[in-house]
Amino acid sequence: TDSDKPKPTFKKDLFPDITEFKSLIFDEVSYKYPGSDLDVLSNISLKIKSGESIGVVGPSGSGKTTLIDIMLGLLGPRSGNIVVNGEKISTKNSRWKNHVAYLPQQIFLIDNTIRNNIALGEEESEINDVKVMSALHQVQLADVLSQLPNGLDTILGERGVRLSGGQRQRIALARAFYHDRDVLILDESTSALDSKTENEIVKEMRQLKGMKTIIVIAHRLSTLKHCDRIYKLDNGRIVDVGSYQKIIKGVNS
Repeated sequence: TDSDKPKPTFKKDLFPDITEFKSLIFDEVSYKYPGSDLDVLSNISLKIKSGESIGVVGPSGSGKTTLIDIMLGLLGPRSGNIVVNGEKISTKNSRWKNHVAYLPQQIFLIDNTIRNNIALGEEESEINDVKVMSALHQVQLADVLSQLPNGLDTILGERGVRLSGGQRQRIALARAFYHDRDVLILDESTSALDSKTENEIVKEMRQLKGMKTIIVIAHRLSTLKHCDRIYKLDNGRIVDVGSYQKIIKGVNS
């Protein structure tokens, strides 16, 4: 059962200022690219609380990618404020970035072992295999691992060619668990998957509700059924916000 699953732990000793993610606020945030007269984002205001599952949907060019780049601290807003746990942050504030795991559409995997892919960035001598296995259990890959003759030492191949699309997504999720990231941003992460695999990933997102703060960027509303709240972007503005039922009703009306 879900209650039997190991809960993720948080590294509170590394970030004395931001010990645990509580909230993220965009307050009237706008952005335009250098040399452009047009705002890509205009007066975006939203609030995300710890444990929430939030969806962001909109057509290509609506500003979804820019919103995520600002959220990740890759871009600084032209105007407005970004507030984490009640404290204004800037692109120089790396403490916020250390709370976030970003899962793009094309998952980054190295031609190395499952162990090294999950603990990416750590020296091999420092890797904690108990934590690696815990992360694999949490994303339901432990059974797959048990069928591999070399276990954690199995080489994934270039860009993870030995794994299915859904398994690559799970490796990326396991990486987020291993590194104790409490905010997951999934950017079109299921758009390249077949519907069966996509449904499996969406089901796993639903099981993570409350354990992690999840922000899902999507083209298709169907992938956001599990979200507590959905923001609909168009031309750089939030044009609607509400539950899945409310947003889907607006689309169909």
